[in-house]
Amino acid sequence: MFPKISLNLDINKYKNNIVSIAIIILALLIASNIYKSQAKGERILKEKKETEVKKNEILANIGQLEKRIASYKEALGQKDLSSVMNNINNIARETGVKIISLRPLPEKDYSVYRKYSFELNLSAQDYHHIGEFMSKIENSPQIYLVEALDMRPSSVTPEQREETGGLTAVLTLSLIFFQG
Repeated sequence: MFPKISLNLDINKYKNNIVSIAIIILALLIASNIYKSQAKGERILKEKKETEVKKNEILANIGQLEKRIASYKEALGQKDLSSVMNNINNIARETGVKIISLRPLPEKDYSVYRKYSFELNLSAQDYHHIGEFMSKIENSPQIYLVEALDMRPSSVTPEQREETGGLTAVLTLSLIFFQG
């Protein structure tokens, strides 16, 4: 019987310590579970934040693209073909180039824009005048595209050459108009 009493005395003696240790272990387990759930919640919030940041970047890019589209629409806006022809004639006069003929080519219709092409027969004194004409056409605020150029010496007599020019050129010029 003595050994049992001794064992009970030892258990009773350390009973408070054992209960304290058990409470500490239980508290650690509860704290660990709370920490794990909080860490998981924090990870989920970080992932949501990253997706929101990506969405904001995409929206910012969309905003920039919409601004660019608006500027292109403004640049490619509907224009009157007669004013375009007047502009080409004015540039030809400024550069000393004579427009012998202007022949419209078939128009090409795309989903967002329409492309009008013309074949211009030109005469000029020299390459410099034709180069200046092309430069002014391409640097015009309206969008012109020089798609083809064929230059040849004029096939007229020397006397006529002074009047009409020493060089002839066939120029394919396109204009872009926005539809919408």
